[in-house]
Amino acid sequence: MKALENIRILFSWQVSSTHQHRLLLWGGHIFFLLLFLLSLVYYQERLLSLDAANYAFHLVLGQDFYTGQGRVITYLTQILPLLSVKSGWSLKAVLMIYSASFILYYYLVYVLITHLFRNPQAGIFLALSLCLSMRYKFYGPVGEVVLSIGLLALLIGWITRPSDRFGKLPVWADLGIGMALASLLFTGHPFIAVSTAIFFGFELIHRDRWKEWPFWVLSIYTGLILFLKMKFDASNEYTQMRLNRLSDVQEVITNLPDLYITDRLLWFFETEYAFPFTIFLLSLVWIWIRGKKWLSLYLFAAFWGLTGLILLMHNYLSGPIYIMLDGYLSHLGVLWALPIAFCCLPERRWWMLVLVGVLLLFGLDRIRNKHRFFRERIEYLQAIMDKNAAGDQRKLLAHMDQFDWNKLWMPWAVGFETLLISSLDGPEGSTTIYFQQPHENWDEQLDDPNFFLSLHYAPIFVKQEWLNSRYFHLPPGPYKKINIER
Repeated sequence: MKALENIRILFSWQVSSTHQHRLLLWGGHIFFLLLFLLSLVYYQERLLSLDAANYAFHLVLGQDFYTGQGRVITYLTQILPLLSVKSGWSLKAVLMIYSASFILYYYLVYVLITHLFRNPQAGIFLALSLCLSMRYKFYGPVGEVVLSIGLLALLIGWITRPSDRFGKLPVWADLGIGMALASLLFTGHPFIAVSTAIFFGFELIHRDRWKEWPFWVLSIYTGLILFLKMKFDASNEYTQMRLNRLSDVQEVITNLPDLYITDRLLWFFETEYAFPFTIFLLSLVWIWIRGKKWLSLYLFAAFWGLTGLILLMHNYLSGPIYIMLDGYLSHLGVLWALPIAFCCLPERRWWMLVLVGVLLLFGLDRIRNKHRFFRERIEYLQAIMDKNAAGDQRKLLAHMDQFDWNKLWMPWAVGFETLLISSLDGPEGSTTIYFQQPHENWDEQLDDPNFFLSLHYAPIFVKQEWLNSRYFHLPPGPYKKINIER
């Protein structure tokens, strides 16, 4: 009995609020430093594939801001790489700066939350949100579905800041700043509406804000902003296609055990999420024991609702292509971080601080391990170019029948990807590969020495003469048809 009492005393020991503040603050700084180093070491893996390659290429080509879906949040991450392009820096330097800029964006949010709002718990919330469930999407950093988490964290940091920060602000000033921060969500991805709604429900129950009219005003205003965002994005064909998946709910429920996406989600939870998900469930038990049963039930229900929505939106998946799915799954990390940061950490138990540190390191390690797929992808494309490009024949044409979905995932941006990969050491090595789609026939244009094929959805939009000669040099000449061994 005495041993049990000693264990109870050990685990109930609290650190002082000052020490916890410092530990959380510096723990977050170290986390973002490590994330920053990963972004530099793996800059190729992060920017030479898929959407990231498309964004990087357009940034270098046009020497201007670029966003594919009109979500201007991406502009914040393009300021430094654009300055480096205009300063004539090498392609390697530009890509490294671009890769690091995404982490600097999150770090800026972290600094504002922790030093301006003096809210280290919200800072740790941001750090946990970026590593508890994000894995492959670290290597697709341009995705606004994850970038928007930074904006939500900034709003949360303001709402949950210590009551004595900035003294007693007038209600109109407090509310006005909250509305201004909520307005930033309009620049991001529409899916952030889901995580934002989950947070406001969490805050309402956790801090019993049912009778606080300023909270309701901010909630309604934020909801209106996100509703307008949804309506604005719904006019976009790509977003409309994603939203149309929601109409498959009956079919999905009927065939749930047989869907490929069901198998993949189970795989994620068995291999990637077992540890953080267990901690989330234990945090719900802790909240329940501490007397907040409704909050525990709410978070449990929110988890199933969010998971079900992600499953529904990706019911089309038929192969292990995770770059899109992983971005939405990152929002599970947002949900899991809420009780850890705002319910457990305020208890100031030493072992909770240790657990948070372990979670951050675990997430960083899992993120680091995912670079292998993207490294092998780059090496595979480089090997094809090394084998088939010779002399001035550096425009290569393959057929989609030869496309390896497991190694490359998606074909639409390979024209830009290969051009970037081959030009890293200088424009004299520039080479491009285009995978011809079954409905395409370019035979009449292939002999044109200045003909250039770029993206599947706009194959002839970019002209060869538009290429920035400082970074790319494709000698005039016909396309060479190649066969890729599988």
